[in-house]
Amino acid sequence: MDSLTQTNNFALDKRPTNCYRPIPHRWRVVLDYHLAGKSAEEIANITGYSLNSIYRILNHPNTVQIRQQLMESQQQEFDALFKKVTIRIREGLDDADPKIAAIFTNQWLRANGKLSDKQKGDIHLHLTAEDIIMQIKNGTYKRDE
Repeated sequence: MDSLTQTNNFALDKRPTNCYRPIPHRWRVVLDYHLAGKSAEEIANITGYSLNSIYRILNHPNTVQIRQQLMESQQQEFDALFKKVTIRIREGLDDADPKIAAIFTNQWLRANGKLSDKQKGDIHLHLTAEDIIMQIKNGTYKRDE
């Protein structure tokens, strides 16, 4: 047999790990609803598919691969915004208007775990005297009762 006419089964079956495996359009619709934050029950109501079908679609290896690729690209986009956010926070903290500076200070403290939201039941573990004074100045201070 000529080597040009021989088929190499290994080469036909072996796919690169980064190879895109398309999924049916209806599966992509289910995945899009899932990524938009819909529950499996909501997706089933919207699409008319059974819950078992929704779970089967979302757990299929090809769907999982596409979900991971989409999530990685979203993370890259989020990471690319980090420098802009840092610049905006710095500008807000340095703003001449004390109210705006206080808002950005409060947001920065919350984001870094130095200040908790008592309304959500968190405890103010890292609350300093300066933080309390800032809250009094902003009119957001509430005494522990």
